[in-house]
Amino acid sequence: MSDRYRVVVNDEEQYSIWSVDREVPEGWHDTGFVDERDACLAHVDTVWTDMRPRSLRAAMDAAATRVTALLLCRKSGAARVGGSAWRA
Repeated sequence: MSDRYRVVVNDEEQYSIWSVDREVPEGWHDTGFVDERDACLAHVDTVWTDMRPRSLRAAMDAAATRVTALLLCRKSGAARVGGSAWRA
């Protein structure tokens, strides 16, 4: 087995390292970074700054946007939410 690894990422933008001797598993993509194990792990530490899966980040961002919109509407005194008038 080789002591060289590649950094891989999946569709949820989660990172891992994989031996260059092994085929990249289904659902994972080679990032192009290949080096010794410690260097690969250091690279992952640098690029993977948010451990939340991409789908969770998107859901949380959407929820935050809805809350912000409701707060702004409440501040203005009225809004239309879901097709009906809403008043604070």
